[in-house]
Amino acid sequence: MKKYIIYSIKGIIELQVNDCLAKKKKIVNEIKNQISNAKREDYKGTYGDSFGSSFAHITDFDLKDGGSVRVWCSEWDQTNEKVKDYLYTDSLAVNLSSKEQINFVDNEAY
Repeated sequence: MKKYIIYSIKGIIELQVNDCLAKKKKIVNEIKNQISNAKREDYKGTYGDSFGSSFAHITDFDLKDGGSVRVWCSEWDQTNEKVKDYLYTDSLAVNLSSKEQINFVDNEAY
Protein backbone atom coordinates (compact mmCIF):
# COMPACT_ATOMS: atom_id res chain seq x y z
CA MET A 1 0.00 0.00 0.00
CA LYS A 2 1.34 3.43 -0.97
CA LYS A 3 1.60 6.10 1.68
CA TYR A 4 1.25 9.78 0.94
CA ILE A 5 2.07 12.91 2.90
CA ILE A 6 -0.33 15.84 2.72
CA TYR A 7 1.64 19.08 2.91
CA SER A 8 -1.23 21.49 2.28
CA ILE A 9 -4.99 21.45 2.09
CA LYS A 10 -7.42 24.14 0.94
CA GLY A 11 -11.17 24.59 0.94
CA ILE A 12 -13.04 27.24 -1.02
CA ILE A 13 -16.68 28.28 -1.40
CA GLU A 14 -18.30 30.97 -3.51
CA LEU A 15 -19.75 33.77 -1.37
CA GLN A 16 -20.69 37.38 -1.94
CA VAL A 17 -18.11 39.61 -0.30
CA ASN A 18 -20.29 40.81 2.62
CA ASP A 19 -21.30 37.24 3.50
CA CYS A 20 -17.70 36.17 3.05
CA LEU A 21 -16.34 38.78 5.45
CA ALA A 22 -18.88 37.79 8.11
CA LYS A 23 -18.04 34.09 7.74
CA LYS A 24 -14.31 34.86 7.69
CA LYS A 25 -14.62 36.76 10.97
CA LYS A 26 -16.23 33.72 12.62
CA ILE A 27 -13.59 31.33 11.26
CA VAL A 28 -10.74 33.61 12.34
CA ASN A 29 -12.18 33.83 15.87
CA GLU A 30 -12.47 30.02 16.03
CA ILE A 31 -8.86 29.63 14.92
CA LYS A 32 -7.70 32.30 17.37
CA ASN A 33 -9.42 30.41 20.20
CA GLN A 34 -7.87 27.08 19.16
CA ILE A 35 -4.35 28.31 18.36
CA SER A 36 -3.68 31.02 20.89
CA ASN A 37 0.10 31.18 20.43
CA ALA A 38 0.13 31.79 16.66
CA LYS A 39 1.31 35.09 15.22
CA ARG A 40 -1.63 36.77 13.44
CA GLU A 41 -1.49 39.23 10.56
CA ASP A 42 -4.46 40.90 8.82
CA TYR A 43 -3.97 42.68 5.49
CA LYS A 44 -5.27 43.25 1.97
CA GLY A 45 -3.45 41.57 -0.89
CA THR A 46 -3.72 42.32 -4.60
CA TYR A 47 -3.69 39.91 -7.50
CA GLY A 48 -1.49 42.12 -9.65
CA ASP A 49 -2.28 44.61 -12.38
CA SER A 50 -3.54 41.97 -14.79
CA PHE A 51 -6.66 41.38 -12.64
CA GLY A 52 -7.74 45.00 -12.36
CA SER A 53 -8.77 46.17 -8.90
CA SER A 54 -9.23 42.62 -7.55
CA PHE A 55 -7.93 42.00 -4.03
CA ALA A 56 -8.20 39.71 -1.03
CA HIS A 57 -8.98 40.32 2.65
CA ILE A 58 -6.40 38.04 4.29
CA THR A 59 -5.70 36.76 7.79
CA ASP A 60 -2.57 34.68 8.29
CA PHE A 61 -1.68 32.66 11.36
CA ASP A 62 2.00 31.71 11.50
CA LEU A 63 2.42 28.59 13.61
CA LYS A 64 5.33 27.80 15.95
CA ASP A 65 6.28 24.73 13.87
CA GLY A 66 6.72 26.86 10.72
CA GLY A 67 3.35 26.02 9.18
CA SER A 68 0.52 28.46 8.58
CA VAL A 69 -3.23 28.87 8.40
CA ARG A 70 -4.62 31.43 5.94
CA VAL A 71 -8.24 32.59 5.72
CA TRP A 72 -9.21 35.01 2.95
CA CYS A 73 -12.04 36.52 0.98
CA SER A 74 -11.34 37.17 -2.69
CA GLU A 75 -13.08 40.20 -4.15
CA TRP A 76 -12.74 39.99 -7.92
CA ASP A 77 -13.01 42.98 -10.27
CA GLN A 78 -15.81 41.75 -12.55
CA THR A 79 -15.07 44.51 -15.09
CA ASN A 80 -11.64 42.99 -15.77
CA GLU A 81 -11.42 40.82 -18.92
CA LYS A 82 -9.15 38.18 -17.36
CA VAL A 83 -11.46 37.82 -14.37
CA LYS A 84 -14.39 37.37 -16.75
CA ASP A 85 -12.46 34.93 -18.97
CA TYR A 86 -11.40 32.77 -16.00
CA LEU A 87 -14.93 33.00 -14.49
CA TYR A 88 -13.54 34.08 -11.09
CA THR A 89 -16.19 34.78 -8.48
CA ASP A 90 -16.00 36.21 -4.98
CA SER A 91 -15.16 33.46 -2.53
CA LEU A 92 -13.99 32.39 0.91
CA ALA A 93 -10.95 30.14 1.25
CA VAL A 94 -9.12 28.45 4.12
CA ASN A 95 -5.67 26.96 3.60
CA LEU A 96 -3.49 24.93 5.95
CA SER A 97 0.16 24.59 4.94
CA SER A 98 3.06 22.75 6.52
CA LYS A 99 6.50 24.35 6.82
CA GLU A 100 7.67 22.01 4.04
CA GLN A 101 5.00 23.36 1.67
CA ILE A 102 5.83 26.95 2.53
CA ASN A 103 9.54 26.31 1.98
CA PHE A 104 8.82 24.67 -1.38
CA VAL A 105 6.69 27.59 -2.62
CA ASP A 106 9.09 30.24 -1.28
CA ASN A 107 12.36 28.64 -2.38
CA GLU A 108 11.93 25.90 -4.96
CA ALA A 109 8.73 26.13 -7.02
CA TYR A 110 9.56 29.29 -8.94
